[in-house]
Amino acid sequence: MSEKPLLSALVPLHHRRSATKRSGARRLGVALGVLGLTAAGFLMPSQFAPQADAAWSASQALESSSWLPFTAEPALGTTRGSDTVAVWTAQNPTDDAKRVRLRRISSTGALGSLVTVSPSPGSAGGMTVSHPAAAVDADGDVVVAWTAQDPAASNAWQVFARRLSRTGELGAVRRLGAVGAHGWNPTVAVGDKGGAVVTWESDNSQLAARFGLSSQVVGRFQVGQRTTSRAAQVKATPAGTFLLPGMNLDGRAELTTLRWDGTRSKSVLDPTHYSNAVDADADATGRTHIAYTRDVSTGDRLVVRRSTSSGLTAQAYVSPSTHDVRYATIDTDRDGDSLVSWVSRTGRSTFRLYLRQWRADGTFGPVQDLGQLETVSAASVYLPRFPAVAVDSDGDAIVAGTSSGDATWRRTVTRAGTVSSPTTVLGSGAGISTATITPAGRARVASHSTASGQVYLRAG
Repeated sequence: MSEKPLLSALVPLHHRRSATKRSGARRLGVALGVLGLTAAGFLMPSQFAPQADAAWSASQALESSSWLPFTAEPALGTTRGSDTVAVWTAQNPTDDAKRVRLRRISSTGALGSLVTVSPSPGSAGGMTVSHPAAAVDADGDVVVAWTAQDPAASNAWQVFARRLSRTGELGAVRRLGAVGAHGWNPTVAVGDKGGAVVTWESDNSQLAARFGLSSQVVGRFQVGQRTTSRAAQVKATPAGTFLLPGMNLDGRAELTTLRWDGTRSKSVLDPTHYSNAVDADADATGRTHIAYTRDVSTGDRLVVRRSTSSGLTAQAYVSPSTHDVRYATIDTDRDGDSLVSWVSRTGRSTFRLYLRQWRADGTFGPVQDLGQLETVSAASVYLPRFPAVAVDSDGDAIVAGTSSGDATWRRTVTRAGTVSSPTTVLGSGAGISTATITPAGRARVASHSTASGQVYLRAG
């Protein structure tokens, strides 16, 4: 991956909410479930308010001064709780070997202690590690997955996973794929009860396995083929299921829904058109919100549809007919309002980033043009999310993009849909970046600096 990777941008999004949506049962459920009550027993309105510029932390170095971070590795994980974790790879100055490293990030943005997750070289999962991913359950237990050359498999690239308890104990390192079968680009999601699902790529196929509370690997299976524009993905839903969007062997968009007991169902989303990007999310009622591309005469257009107990809704185009969509994401809040973002090819090597609201009632907000991306490279398929979009329980969101001069920036979007001018988060020399947001609207941006070689975090 010698090409310059992509950067992330933070975009808090504030949906308009009716008095009904803000009413007692929903507010109380969110307060008890993920936010907690104040000392007086009342939920403070400011917990749902956008974070002001002054509330953002200064850049905090994630790695120690003696370890050298690897340029293309930072990733962030969060869940419906308040915890967030950052993971990356760094080179140990003692033996010059890379390790997976982790820090917890508190609800206020404070950094926890450094944890070395991957074992020493020569051990399974400890040799030449790469591409870590992490997710946190509602109680603060973490599941980390990564790729490593395995000496027990003739140094083939394999995918491994490990648990880190809320109290700091590391569980056993487990290989997820078959011994010797190539594995790459893992992503991980954790349900509220701690059960995890990891998905990865293997020989141009998308594989998945459940990872139990006792670190057992359960029920490995093939989801579909590797998507052409991004790594395989998995998401945990509020209903306790897992969504695995991808493509089938014929190149058509497909969604697999997995229950923890192993029951799974597949739905071909468009049997007549090929796709190069597909993503999905779910709201609190269990409806699934899906975005995927269709190949048409002008390029690939992005469509959205929902899956309910009654079946799939009709397709609706979210991108204009002039757009040739290459990358896309969708994330949904508890009420069913979605934020869809995509990257459209505008020339042989030029691309622009767009976003659009898709409301629960089926209507769309305006198409928002966030500007030209300075570079789109093959490295983008290795990002945990590209564009990196995450929506909190009340509609605030983050979305990924790049900026001129290699700077990580953020924008705000008003309730009317007005996009502000960009504000720099990390200045010139920023390398690959990623971002996430907690259900309560606490945003985090991690970015590697090519100038200092350090990985930095800013929290808001």
